[in-house]
Amino acid sequence: MNAQRLRGIVNLLLEVESAGNLQNAFGQIGNALNNLSNNPTQPNHQIDVRNQIKNAESVIESQVEGRVSLLQRGMLHEIRADRYFSNSILGELHSSLAQNGMTPAVVRDEFNRFVAERKLYLDSLRQIQEGMDRLGINAVDVKEGEAELVILIPRSLFKNHLGGLARELNQTNRIARVFSEVIDGSVEEVEVKQISTTDPTFYLGMTITVSLAIGKTVKQFLECWKNVEEIRRFRAEGRKLGFSESDLPAVDHRIADTVKQAVEEQKGEADRGVSRVVR
Repeated sequence: MNAQRLRGIVNLLLEVESAGNLQNAFGQIGNALNNLSNNPTQPNHQIDVRNQIKNAESVIESQVEGRVSLLQRGMLHEIRADRYFSNSILGELHSSLAQNGMTPAVVRDEFNRFVAERKLYLDSLRQIQEGMDRLGINAVDVKEGEAELVILIPRSLFKNHLGGLARELNQTNRIARVFSEVIDGSVEEVEVKQISTTDPTFYLGMTITVSLAIGKTVKQFLECWKNVEEIRRFRAEGRKLGFSESDLPAVDHRIADTVKQAVEEQKGEADRGVSRVVR
């Protein structure tokens, strides 16, 4: 992640925090736990804890899960923000309450430590944002009508060899050019917007239509691969259950048919794209 990407994710997290006031929601849980610890047999305090947890879950669902993309969630993990902007801590809280029903003070103290740590983390985000302001480092701005396609090339694919990376990039460029010609009727030059080097990630600028077409195709083939893996697991379970080898070829045919169907669907999409361009 480079400085501009970091600035973007810091901005996003602080916007999410401002919109949902998640720190306050966590603080309210702490207050409810404190009341419960002082009087653990009081049903109203138990109900208040549950209600405050539900409120925090609702804020996370609307402000975090509803606004943070899959790629951005990976960035959250990189900067250790995922624990502070997810439901994981609330899941831990549910478990702690179940295990320490008679000693809620233990749960309260543990959760309040988390709330204090989170406040320090938010302070760090604000300091980073202010420092980047002073240094003139701005987030990447994708203009209206443009799109950005993010390609991550795992180092395991090219074994840290420059030639291997060049081959992967050349293949990516060829794929993008084919999509461009099919969708828009002309070969678009793919612009490299930015590069992040930890695991080489390329931010490519191209038209919205081409980006959507590539994304849709990748999604469909990933769904196909998931189905294939499920069929393979079924095949393995069949062996464990004593199915004979003569029964298993039908499963293999099912795998082949699944892949063939996905390929045919994409071929049909391409043919329709070519027809639109020709017209």
